[in-house]
Amino acid sequence: MNNRHRFLVALFLIAASTMAAAVPPSGTGGGYFGTAWFTNGQGMVVGPYSTWWECDQAFQDALDYNVNVRGWTIETMNPCSYNPPFPIAAPNHELSFDIDDSDPDTSLEDARRIIEKVRRLRETYMIDEYEAELRRMK
Repeated sequence: MNNRHRFLVALFLIAASTMAAAVPPSGTGGGYFGTAWFTNGQGMVVGPYSTWWECDQAFQDALDYNVNVRGWTIETMNPCSYNPPFPIAAPNHELSFDIDDSDPDTSLEDARRIIEKVRRLRETYMIDEYEAELRRMK
């Protein structure tokens, strides 16, 4: 390898490492996320989504798939909630709920009951309207 070739390779590696350092860590964008853990030690994350409704639909679809197709039992879940960008600097508002994990069907039923309560709270306190007003302020 001649000196010119070595110089070009070194220059490329320096440029590549500089670009990699400039990329923010993954998971720092804001959005709605939902998570769940299962009794077999597996977990799932859905998101980011721009609205709670999109996240909730994806979250429930993923729960249905993991319980009804894979036969997993839900142990704990964090229903969809908004995580602001750069969560390291922001408080974490995620709520974790323990689920009745006696069998897969019971766990899914318990998870759906909690999600329905969250949906009713969002409607009662007009959270969608509040969030829409916040977006309009930008």
